[in-house]
Amino acid sequence: MVLGIGQPTHSSKPRNRLIAQMFYDMGMIEKYGSGTGRVINACKAANLPEPDFANFSGGFRILFAPRIKVTPPVTPQAPLKYPPGVEAPPRLCRRNGEGCSDDSS
Repeated sequence: MVLGIGQPTHSSKPRNRLIAQMFYDMGMIEKYGSGTGRVINACKAANLPEPDFANFSGGFRILFAPRIKVTPPVTPQAPLKYPPGVEAPPRLCRRNGEGCSDDSS
């Protein structure tokens, strides 16, 4: 966790000034350091936890916590084998008559 980041007065240190200047010239950033607050506000607006900002291997990393939706397991109701009022089809037998039983007797 980077202490102070996301606070209105935190310091901003662009890692690559050429890329930062290019984004500024294109109007994609207003000023250095304003993006972290917008990221935090966007997470709050989406009812997500605030991300974790960290210096990592000479760079900068933002970790977003996933939104975990826990739903209880649902066991679907097994459908009826045959709808009410519908009789079971006749049993099929092999040509030689094996595997057939006469249920009528």
